[in-house]
Amino acid sequence: MRGLGKPETFDFLGLTHICGKDRGGRFRLRRITIAKRMRAKLKAVKGELCRRRHQPIPEQGRWLRSVVQGHMNYYAVPGNTRAVKAFRGQVTRRWRRAPRRRSQKARVTWVRMHRIAGRWLPTVRVMHPYPSVRFAARTKAGAQCGSSARWDLSGGLPARAVPTATRLHTGADVVDGAPGTGV
Repeated sequence: MRGLGKPETFDFLGLTHICGKDRGGRFRLRRITIAKRMRAKLKAVKGELCRRRHQPIPEQGRWLRSVVQGHMNYYAVPGNTRAVKAFRGQVTRRWRRAPRRRSQKARVTWVRMHRIAGRWLPTVRVMHPYPSVRFAARTKAGAQCGSSARWDLSGGLPARAVPTATRLHTGADVVDGAPGTGV
């Protein structure tokens, strides 16, 4: 609605939706991870890391990779990269504490931890396309519906009437799907 000001923020599906403007002054809906959800997940990760403290680093790394990848699969939407990077960074901080508490010798420096995290944790990237890309319907010129129940009305042939190639003939020999098999 024009002239009523900016709509309020709201939480929906684990993301805080914020109405704002982009650099060009056009309306933009920003989506960021709900802080409460992120804190709860980091608390759960910390507890699980305490439980897994004495496992080898590769085992911890495989488990943490699945945790961070799952977080990215859901929350890595356009405009939320900063929050996903923060989650990965906080997971790295908590992971660094786990092996340091194995004994009185603190051998895990930040240089080593960054190398371990780079090896095991996925790099942050946007996993979902922008809505303008996701919902853009693109068809080729003259495209026809092939899944219509009435093929005579849609202008195309039924799927049963389309010939399929089961054998390829290359002149030298007849091959069954792959060149050089000679069947």
